[in-house]
Amino acid sequence: MIEHSLLRQQQEFIEQEIKQVTENQKNGLYPLEFPMPIGVQFELTMKCNLYCKHCYNASGEDACTDRMDISSWLSVIDNINENGGVFQCIISGGEPLLYGKNMFTVMDALHEKGTGFILITNGMLIRPSTVKKLQKYNYYWVQVSIDDFDAAKHDDFRGVTGSWDKAIEAAFLLSSAGLPLRIAHSVTPENLSRLPDMVDLAYQLGASSIVCGAIMPSGRASNDETIVCTSEGFLTELYNIIQNKQCEYNGRMEVLSSSNLKEDIIRKKNQPNSAIVVRPNGDVRMDCTMPFVLGNVFDDKFSAIWKKHGNSCWSHPKVNEYISKLDMYGEHPEHKNHTDLDIQLDD
Repeated sequence: MIEHSLLRQQQEFIEQEIKQVTENQKNGLYPLEFPMPIGVQFELTMKCNLYCKHCYNASGEDACTDRMDISSWLSVIDNINENGGVFQCIISGGEPLLYGKNMFTVMDALHEKGTGFILITNGMLIRPSTVKKLQKYNYYWVQVSIDDFDAAKHDDFRGVTGSWDKAIEAAFLLSSAGLPLRIAHSVTPENLSRLPDMVDLAYQLGASSIVCGAIMPSGRASNDETIVCTSEGFLTELYNIIQNKQCEYNGRMEVLSSSNLKEDIIRKKNQPNSAIVVRPNGDVRMDCTMPFVLGNVFDDKFSAIWKKHGNSCWSHPKVNEYISKLDMYGEHPEHKNHTDLDIQLDD
């Protein structure tokens, strides 16, 4: 595995976090398990107005149908709120703004109970009127994806001409309205040389943070070796640029490296599980990167699914076996995440 001071910092941070959680548990200051998750991700729809080469969950395809109507989402939210609510909800898709006014209905139901949000959007549907509606809520951040400093390259990568202009406009509208803007930037061998310019652009757009990282082998990217790169030279240069830009923008904008999948798994396995994903077909998935379904909200209440598998899923034998076969970059020799069928923990 590649050695780099940036990776060592991430590893040390995770080790310290695990140590702190363990100490707090011994002293009765941190729970051994959560009676309900404190964070959820709602994939409101699989519909998307782009067709990105790297889409981790293959949005816009038929692998996962939109079975959840607004009454279904509100039923899940009612069940969550009846059991104490959640601190954080990630609103994603597909493109969540394609869910129309129902997206705001979902957010309203959570906002009333004090939930904060992360909104993940491609920016195509962000207008001044949209931003005005979004200002109602509390955010950890609002994330807009911009995958190249070069407009034509971004448009080709995301499958729609003009998508770069829309993303730039959306980012500026959001930051100008005082919302905490995060730019998400996927790095490939083709756009690596433009990464410094991309970080500068994020700052010019008013971003409070930019997260950069190599593309993980998931969804459409799992079948495209030209964009998933794990060579030592590529990764070393990527981490060097990120580290240099962290120094340059220290105190002005966070320049973040996306998590290494294996390190992220270590972190999640060594502390109480606190979050899960609800998909548009009603499946409750343990994680975006792990292909395991804990249940379906059309068959059981969300709270019942959590009580059955939520706390124990990261130590489940099927999950342990799957993790044991992952390489250092998160690729599995026999299963492609969000390409092959998910694995049911109840089977």
